[in-house]
Amino acid sequence: MDFSKLASLSIGLAAFLGGMWILLQIIKNLRRSNNNHVKQPPTMLATQPPRIATAGEQSADYWQAHFKVLETKIDTLIATVERMERKQ
Repeated sequence: MDFSKLASLSIGLAAFLGGMWILLQIIKNLRRSNNNHVKQPPTMLATQPPRIATAGEQSADYWQAHFKVLETKIDTLIATVERMERKQ
């Protein structure tokens, strides 16, 4: 085996790995220095339409409103029966 070929491959590999290490150090320092900035929320969040209730939430709201109507009807009937009993 030719040692000059092996030496040139070793030097090439060392140069490549050194370049990658330097590149990673630069990226690490850039990320560290950019974390101090206040990040603004995207403008899309402010312009989103209001959230639509899920089917379960809509169902719960429907039944709560339905029971409130029934309660008011029952209260009205009770008040009417009490008035009728007082008149007798």
